[in-house]
Amino acid sequence: MQIIILGMGCPRCQRLASNAEAAAKQLGLTYTVEEITDRERIEREFHPGALPALVLDGRIVSEGQVLETEAIVPLMTSANEAERVFDVTARAAAPKVPASRRLLAFAVLAVLVVLAVALSLQRQPEAPTAEPAASVAASVPPLVVSEMK
Repeated sequence: MQIIILGMGCPRCQRLASNAEAAAKQLGLTYTVEEITDRERIEREFHPGALPALVLDGRIVSEGQVLETEAIVPLMTSANEAERVFDVTARAAAPKVPASRRLLAFAVLAVLVVLAVALSLQRQPEAPTAEPAASVAASVPPLVVSEMK
């Protein structure tokens, strides 16, 4: 089993690493432990929500907390039983859009909305104006009444 600890090398990260190693020994697993402290690599390869994070066989199973050995054992026996399991490969495959592009897209969208509102206000039909009775009478053709015999 591959055990990876994501963090900055703080005491919490070291405690998580020792707890994970103790859990693997308790289960009699063949394992390797790797601690990754390079923030750029952590973001590029794993995208964790919080640190420290525990990765077992390529899957993040814990973020932002130091799990005790007893809590890590079931995660190692069956990663599907974990409450929060994230597939690292799926997260890494999703392209990360830089903040500048997101801001540009938002600005373009805002301009388009303003233009659409301006055009809809410009196209509203004007309310009909009241015409004087004389002009209405002049526009109606005369009625021809024939006498019936």
